[in-house]
Amino acid sequence: MSEDMEAGEAGWLGDKIISSGLPDKRLARRMHRLLDQMTSAPGHPIPAACGDWAATKAAYRFFDNPRVTEHGVLAGHFAATARRCADNEGPILIVQDTTEFTYSRPRLGKIGFTKTINAGAYKAGRSYPDLGTRFLVRVQTNRLATEPTGSIPEQGAHRVFAQLSAEPWVGCHCVKIGQNEIARLHVKFATIETLPPKGKRKRYAPQLLTYIHALEINPPADRAPIDWKLVTNLPVGDITAAVEKLEWCALRWKVEVFHKVMKSGCGAEKARLEIADRLAKFLALIAVVSWRIFFLTMSAREKPEAEPETILTPAEIATLDSIDASRPTPRILRRTLASYLLQIAMHGGYLARKHDPPPGNMVVWRGLARLNDIAFGISIGTRRQCE
Repeated sequence: MSEDMEAGEAGWLGDKIISSGLPDKRLARRMHRLLDQMTSAPGHPIPAACGDWAATKAAYRFFDNPRVTEHGVLAGHFAATARRCADNEGPILIVQDTTEFTYSRPRLGKIGFTKTINAGAYKAGRSYPDLGTRFLVRVQTNRLATEPTGSIPEQGAHRVFAQLSAEPWVGCHCVKIGQNEIARLHVKFATIETLPPKGKRKRYAPQLLTYIHALEINPPADRAPIDWKLVTNLPVGDITAAVEKLEWCALRWKVEVFHKVMKSGCGAEKARLEIADRLAKFLALIAVVSWRIFFLTMSAREKPEAEPETILTPAEIATLDSIDASRPTPRILRRTLASYLLQIAMHGGYLARKHDPPPGNMVVWRGLARLNDIAFGISIGTRRQCE
């Protein structure tokens, strides 16, 4: 199979928008090839994923090409994400989490700058406009607040948690923990005028923010109780809106899982590229691969009845069908995304017992790697039959 055919038949890889940020078709084809190789062998070093010296050298040249940039690698993926967002009628949540990638090298001067920190000093007269950003974050700092009368308190005189604790509980909310446990939470909220830190009051005005507190009722003795305090500048007028924000915050674990896929599944920190610019391009490519593994896993949970073609490539589907046809008793009884993902996960070590949780990202990335090996073996056997 030629490189062009692989890129064209690879489903999500075959969408031309994914490489729209690259300057020419040759680089676009190489990016498709690298995405295909790294998706088929997640966690493997670049030489192992590429398979031979010629392909490995082509990969190194791609990362070393000054016409290829981190933004160019991600531009098509961002455009595809924007297109999916435009098709969604509900709210779009931008879930954020911080993570760091560590690259230690014997010659530190060669790698260059890998991180910058905005530490600009305050300049008198500089304006800080309100960009209209809406946020919802977990809060730990007990900040100063204005008194209910509107006066500004002295340091330590009055804080937001004191006002929040004075509010009555307004309702209850139940959340599922694991497979069988249900936790009941008291919920309250309060709108409090919050002061900026003392050293920043010349630059920023007080903000009217809503604090939400959720505290578990009668928690079990074998774990810490659920105790969430959230702050937002979104309107929260009733218990329904407060619970909605709690459910949004519960989605934060997904971005943590995504970073786990990048590090553990795709081996983001194992790359031996020695220059920061090359590493940035590599991480951009790995981010797309990690997203695909994560998206496959989550899509099968959210839309199990979807057709497998919506996520899987034709080659992956054909390989799974061939494996299933060789069994005395077929396992794929329904042509759904969940059925096909289950088979991928079982190749990665998922046992599919009656009370097991849904397949996770770990067994999926292992299953994809093994599925690629099986597909390669099938292709060899097919060629020999044709000769």
